[in-house]
Parts: sequence; structure tokens; C-alpha cells
Amino acid sequence: SRVQARLDEVTSARPFRWAAVGVGLAAAALTVAIVPELVRRARPAGTATAVATEVMVPADVMARMERRLARDQAARYLDEASDVLVTVAARPADCERQTGRIDVEEEAKRSRELLERRALMVDLGGDEVASAQPLLDDVEGLLREVAALPACVRANSLEAIHQQMERRNVLMKIDLMTRALRG
Repeated sequence: SRVQARLDEVTSARPFRWAAVGVGLAAAALTVAIVPELVRRARPAGTATAVATEVMVPADVMARMERRLARDQAARYLDEASDVLVTVAARPADCERQTGRIDVEEEAKRSRELLERRALMVDLGGDEVASAQPLLDDVEGLLREVAALPACVRANSLEAIHQQMERRNVLMKIDLMTRALRG
């Protein structure tokens, strides 16, 4: 009898629950349909939902910004190339794979990356980096030699690169040119 009363109680409560769920769904659908319209009506006329502004920069200012960017890119390139060349000249760590050799795998990889960047930089830089062109050519030649090195090299291979750097005063020229480019 108590169990039956409990079952009767649950059965009579179910229709009420379905009615509550139906009313809730109807209210949600009504909200989805009406709220966007109310928001649109509440917005003052003439205001846009997305404001698109185009800033007009004078041509001379834009040209100055482009020149500055090209000079900064050239200076950054020379700084990074200098880091690679200094590391090569300072004789990196011994190669673990072969005795009597020096590990230059990371320097060769970095040189290849810099050579790829240089091609883009010169195309974009044009006249802005024309004063650095002879030095960029010298640095490119040295980086090509480093990029062509195998992972483990003999010390005399690095000595030849080091002598070229000293003979051409490349590191000193890089320092002076980066200062001039950054002005």
C-alpha cells in the first residue's frame, strides 16, 4: 500500500514535469527569436555594429618607416651573422662522433637560415641597405662556407674561415655597420 501510494505519486508528478519542460523550451525559443530584434531596435540609428577605420598615413611617413624597417632588419641580420662567425672563430666544442674534430652542426644550420633571410632582406631593402651591400656580400660568402661544412670538421677548416674574417676585418666592419644602420 505504501509502495502503491509512492508509485501513484510519481505517476501524477510526471505530467507536471513535462509541462514545465515544455514551457521552458517555449520561453527559450521566444527569447532567441525576440532578443536580437529588441537589441536592434534599442541601438540608435546610424551606429554600425563593426567600426572599420582606415588610417591614412602620409606617403613620406610610410617611406621613412619602410627605410627604418629595412635598416633594422639589415642590422639584426649582421648581428646574428656576427654571432655565428664569432662562435666558429672561437672553435666550438669537440665533436663527440669523431675524435680530433670540431662540432659545427648548429653553426652550419644557423648559417643556412641566415642565408635564406638575406635573400628576402635584400629584395625588400633595396636602396636603404645599399651602403651595407659590400659587407653583406662578404658576410654571405663566409656564411656560405660555414653552411657547407659537415657536422664534424677538422680544426684547419675553421682556421681558413677565421683567417678570411681577420684579413677582411669582417667583425669590425659588422660592428661599425650595425651602428650606422641603427643610427
